[in-house]
Amino acid sequence: MLDENRLFTESIYPEIEQFFVQLTKEIEKKARLPPHLLRELHKEELYAYLKDKSLPTKQILEARYQSNVQLFDSMEDKLLTGKKAKEIEEQIHTHHSSEEIKGQTAYPGIAKGKVKIILDPKNSQHFEEGDILVTNMTRPEFVPLMEKAAAIVTDSGGLLCHAAVVAREMKKTTLIGTENATKFFKDNDFVEVNAPKGVIRVIK
Repeated sequence: MLDENRLFTESIYPEIEQFFVQLTKEIEKKARLPPHLLRELHKEELYAYLKDKSLPTKQILEARYQSNVQLFDSMEDKLLTGKKAKEIEEQIHTHHSSEEIKGQTAYPGIAKGKVKIILDPKNSQHFEEGDILVTNMTRPEFVPLMEKAAAIVTDSGGLLCHAAVVAREMKKTTLIGTENATKFFKDNDFVEVNAPKGVIRVIK
């Protein structure tokens, strides 16, 4: 049942994502906040905006965009930002004994290059031809970067997600669903993406 639900969700996810992209663009016109910050809104905050046009401050959303951790503790959902979030991210990173993580093969191939962690395509001036694109999940605006990348690695997604579909069209080495590649690796880590084995690892 869970597998069926996952496959159903993946097939409609691109349409849902596009809806929210368009929604944030409409909110941007009135709120004068950039879309990448508006995408940090919780559902309760989105409901509040639709009800009375109230939004968190730009400072709160910027802190959330820079670093955040969703923590589930005793059935309570907490969102941490700033120093506390970075401390937890560091703990997660140091708990890995190896220098590799695993994902799901979206398109086979082996590629080597420098990691570039891109969460917002608008902030990708440092991305160069042949870099390894590491992101949470791709969207249509990521396509120019995907074309330049030697390989693509995502935290999220399944075989019907945007990254997987585009990777097959481009015949581009791609791993999806690694869960924490954006936290595990750092910009300019030199890595090998071995998609047939489902592994991305740091090369000394």
